[in-house]
Amino acid sequence: KKEEDEEEQGKEEQVAEAAPVSPEAQALLDEIEAVKQKLKRKTSEAVGWKTKCEKQAKVNKLQYLKLKKLIQEKKKSGSKAIEEKNKLLAMLVKNYKILQKKIIAHRQKARARLSASTSKGI
Repeated sequence: KKEEDEEEQGKEEQVAEAAPVSPEAQALLDEIEAVKQKLKRKTSEAVGWKTKCEKQAKVNKLQYLKLKKLIQEKKKSGSKAIEEKNKLLAMLVKNYKILQKKIIAHRQKARARLSASTSKGI
């Protein structure tokens, strides 16, 4: 692109040297040159913004992926915690039922002893 611009400038200089240019034509040539320079500046500015935006997009994507991974880990750890709580609760319920059966068995034995001792004493 730079080579093309240099070639165009060389051609314009050759044309300008070959024939005398009227003031109106020179004003138009100057205006064209100013527009070209402005276009170059805007193009380089646009390239700079594009690069900056691409970098920010990469950063945003990385942050998104990190957050997504963190959320998945939280869900997994949350479900693991719930599973552990459920297992613990099931174990407690099982132990409670076993203890209830033992208490009932001890009461029955105690009543049997009491009734046996009272029947002997009567």
